[in-house]
Amino acid sequence: MNKNITLLIIDKDRDYAQKLSETAKSHPSFLDAFYICDGSAAFDTLELINPDFVITDFLIPGFDVMGFLRYLKTDYSRAKPFVIINSLTVTQSMIKSAGNHGADYFMIKPQPYIEICNTIAELADEKASPFEPAENSDNIDVKITHFLHCMGVPAHLNGYNYIRSSLKLAIDDITTLDPITQKLYPAVAKKYNKSPQCIERSIRHAIKVSWARGNKKIIYDIFGISPENSSHGYPTNSEYIAMLADDLRIRLKYNIAI
Repeated sequence: MNKNITLLIIDKDRDYAQKLSETAKSHPSFLDAFYICDGSAAFDTLELINPDFVITDFLIPGFDVMGFLRYLKTDYSRAKPFVIINSLTVTQSMIKSAGNHGADYFMIKPQPYIEICNTIAELADEKASPFEPAENSDNIDVKITHFLHCMGVPAHLNGYNYIRSSLKLAIDDITTLDPITQKLYPAVAKKYNKSPQCIERSIRHAIKVSWARGNKKIIYDIFGISPENSSHGYPTNSEYIAMLADDLRIRLKYNIAI
């Protein structure tokens, strides 16, 4: 493993940026690491150190991340560094917008400093392109399993397997949800030798359980409402599956951890 990566860290949290920088400097893959907490210094620092990787928070006062990405993509005179968005909150609209403007990878805080450095080293070694769709079915299965665990869907419920199958179908073809009763339920029912009505009821029960015991932050990030403060109850089967499938599709496309 060559010690050849130069890293620029842009983050408003000075303590966080300093610790990440120190970890990178002690990592065998990194030549050097620099950090700035003032977004206005990003362009000058970029020209000064010519980094291989830039890892930046998405929300930094006084720093136009989108403008920075546009500059790197269209006006930067040197080889464009690999840009990682590292933020506490990563929404679908953020991913789409930042991805279109030239971001290469997304991480969700918090992650151990050493894991961030290891990921960067792997990306450098593999010259990975995280924006290519993930076609590996095993990868999809793993993502769905972990996702449903975070959503609080118990694996012993019949609805768990039905939601798994529904998500795989919806990820491959979103039109299976339009309408859900005519395409998706019959397809899942055929697989499990059940009636469409049984599939519907079991999914409904699993969603109800999920809404009560799932990760509140993830639920809020996906649905925009908190289970604790929702006056409208939980989403319909089609809403639940459609929103999860859309979120998973983006996470798979951009290799975003849950």
